[in-house]
Amino acid sequence: LVAEQGAGAVGAWRRAGGEWQKIGAVPSGGREPCYVTLDPAEQRIAVANYGSGSVALFEPGGDGAPRDGGTLWANNGHGPNAERQEGPHMHCVCFSPDSRWLYAVDLGTDQILRFALDAPTLLREPQCVYHAPPGSGPRHLLFHPTLPIALLVSELANTLTLFDVRPDGLSSRSRCSTLPAGFTGDSLGGHLALNAAGTHGYVTNRGHDSVAVFRIDGAEPGIELLQHVASGGA
Repeated sequence: LVAEQGAGAVGAWRRAGGEWQKIGAVPSGGREPCYVTLDPAEQRIAVANYGSGSVALFEPGGDGAPRDGGTLWANNGHGPNAERQEGPHMHCVCFSPDSRWLYAVDLGTDQILRFALDAPTLLREPQCVYHAPPGSGPRHLLFHPTLPIALLVSELANTLTLFDVRPDGLSSRSRCSTLPAGFTGDSLGGHLALNAAGTHGYVTNRGHDSVAVFRIDGAEPGIELLQHVASGGA
């Protein structure tokens, strides 16, 4: 769990006797961490520090809590949206299914970066594997559980993008809006999820106050908007 505050922290908790008990926590190395994830083998913990636009990588200890002394890499740059993209804003980190790569999504610079994982907690200079449309604000990347594809929600553009996952990174295949045709109000793309079978995707629209439901397929074009379900609240 991350503590999204000025001096960020990442820690682990265990549920015992019906209550959550803190095991341990360490500084996240940046401001306002907003995302934390484990690699498939549960040997690495990655954190996205939104406020400072940085990525941190830790090893878990024997008790599951992150060990202090992880490595940090900070991005630089900005996007065309002066209010939301005045600097880098890491919003998501995720490991590739084979654990060879760590992907980082930067809302502030409209980039998806990829780090090679050739040491337990070493972050070398990444490569940019996707330049998102300027001002689109990429937010959340998700790999399909069985197919060599990935999905990206862009917060500021309210779009869902489908990628083919290739050895050299990501190749954009198709993109569609998460909002109904003709909608003119303010809205932001939010969370992205897949069902267990990987046949349907779900994106929250914050402003339109809905969940957009998509059909997901490995064939062309790959994504199809099926319906919008009211979220039941703002």
